[in-house]
Amino acid sequence: MKGSAANASLWNELPWRRFAAFASPQNRFQNLSALLTECKLPFSVVCLSGGKKPASHFFISPAKGGEAETVLIAHYDCADGSPGANDNAAAVFILIETALKLLNVKKTGWFIILTDNEELESGESLRGQGSFALANFFRNGARNTRGEKQSAERNLHPVFNAMPKFFIFDLCGTGGTLIISTMADYLLKTEKGAGTIDIQKDFAGLRRYAMAKAEETARAFLLMPVPFSDDGGFLRAGLAAQLITALPAAEASAFAARSRSDPLCVNALINGRLRKTRDPALFPETWRIMNTPDDTIERLTPEHFGGIVRFAAALCGA
Repeated sequence: MKGSAANASLWNELPWRRFAAFASPQNRFQNLSALLTECKLPFSVVCLSGGKKPASHFFISPAKGGEAETVLIAHYDCADGSPGANDNAAAVFILIETALKLLNVKKTGWFIILTDNEELESGESLRGQGSFALANFFRNGARNTRGEKQSAERNLHPVFNAMPKFFIFDLCGTGGTLIISTMADYLLKTEKGAGTIDIQKDFAGLRRYAMAKAEETARAFLLMPVPFSDDGGFLRAGLAAQLITALPAAEASAFAARSRSDPLCVNALINGRLRKTRDPALFPETWRIMNTPDDTIERLTPEHFGGIVRFAAALCGA
């Protein structure tokens, strides 16, 4: 694995010592359930239908539940034939470590959700994503009134008077430059109506908040379009969710410069025409290997994990 020898001890600590077993296509649900139990994290499993198959989502929260002000999300499934180390095991473990940190400082007002059914096959609609049904759950099924009597399991579900801030972490295991995605801006350009204006304002607010927390935690970051993640399922359901990812500095700066200078580059990115290019300025190497057998543990950069955990915790006010 990339990184200095000083990072070697990371792989002997919880949750990371379970990473190698998790970073494979088999038994991710069982491995994740066992890991959360071993870490003594309070969680429940919420099963939602509405996609290509029922999806089982892990809800992690402060033990006493409470109102959810911030929700951090990462998908735990991976594409067939890929180890899925960066897509998306690394982000799952980063958020597990974030949960441990938040509980240690007794921070409340947050939920972390590890989602299923993100990886779509060619031609499948965003409505098939587990995140689409999850977003509808938040819109229609997760609201509770204060003081309502709840079961022990329900205490681990979100409670809120206002819609929380949603941040989705995807491909966060390679590189130290945070990428705050602007893809929603391009997708919403052709939409019209009051609802579109409202969701554009929501995205702008999430982006400003993420930028402020990146500056607060001294994280290098860039704004640019990103061609993946659960935020598409949320957007299709009418909710704003800010995608956070990471790239090596050289890859990030090269693509950011190209996307700013060439509007056709972004159109090609949206349409998937850049997926097979070998030009790193047009499509970063880190993105090119997602969903392939090359997405291995050896390509990760553990020296940057701690910084992303601090940023994720800061999003939750810690």
